[in-house]
Amino acid sequence: MFFVNKGLVNSICGLGKEQPSGRATSFVSFAKYKGYIEKAMYALAISPHLASVSAANVHQAVKTSLVNGDKPSADHKRLSKEPFKFNLELNSTMTIGGYDLQDFTGNMTWYDSSQCSNCWNITGTALGINDTVLNDTSEAQPVKGQNFTISLQTGFPYIGLNARSMGKLKAVVSDEWNPDFATKLDCYKQGNSQLCYWPGMNCTQLTFNGNFVVQIGDLYYAIPIQRLVSTNWNPTSLRFDCDLYIMQFEENQDNAVRLGDAFFSAFFPVFDIENDLVGLALNSQALEGSSITQVVTPTPPQPPALLEHEASPDHEKTEDPIILQ
Repeated sequence: MFFVNKGLVNSICGLGKEQPSGRATSFVSFAKYKGYIEKAMYALAISPHLASVSAANVHQAVKTSLVNGDKPSADHKRLSKEPFKFNLELNSTMTIGGYDLQDFTGNMTWYDSSQCSNCWNITGTALGINDTVLNDTSEAQPVKGQNFTISLQTGFPYIGLNARSMGKLKAVVSDEWNPDFATKLDCYKQGNSQLCYWPGMNCTQLTFNGNFVVQIGDLYYAIPIQRLVSTNWNPTSLRFDCDLYIMQFEENQDNAVRLGDAFFSAFFPVFDIENDLVGLALNSQALEGSSITQVVTPTPPQPPALLEHEASPDHEKTEDPIILQ
């Protein structure tokens, strides 16, 4: 999006991370430089329904390409109902120059994003699905591993994992939760990326009884896996498929995760350009089950209390005084 001489907005393109200046290509940064907005900041309130539609459309483009033998194309029809047909459905909104307090519930937590000058990266502490650790080879403790890079990318419709983490997730979702349908999970691979779905199945036929959890700092961000799948009509093959909105992304990064709109439909993001900060809070439109909880640090055991007749270990034991008769 950029401003023309008359102060009008005539297109939408990237929401970059660029300091305000007269040469800024980011429309938000340029608007701040011109004084049109108070802060170089933007926020996105993403509807879960529309995020699902976006991911379903990409899935369908891939499935169509498999049938036709072509490369995936974004030129395809919308799979869901028209989202604003009756002007009743929730919608996605973007706020520039600040954020709307009505778009989130609870507290906003801010994270440093200065590690990348032109992208929105923050540091994650752990990644897991129930008790299975996804970001470490050790599975000794639930949702605990080594620190990793989280890339926040609006417009990316999925949650993206590296190959090792995706392999662990598929083992849980397919082999552990749905052993009777383990061979049904189909993952289309192009380069290093994979999109997965259960062809010819309704998601209600499958079991999804856990949470996808990302730990950032001292907070757990949890989304039920059942919120990250959706049953969609496949017009190419004339069947319903159960699509999974967690994918293996194309970059061969061993210790990274990409959080896109599937994550933002549950957690409201605010991007503060000038201060290199990202804020996260629970999306007001989040579907039931998504949550932000405090990491509980185990309290070390305390020594038992001393009885009255026992001497304190910190003081010498004294004897009763001798009284002469």
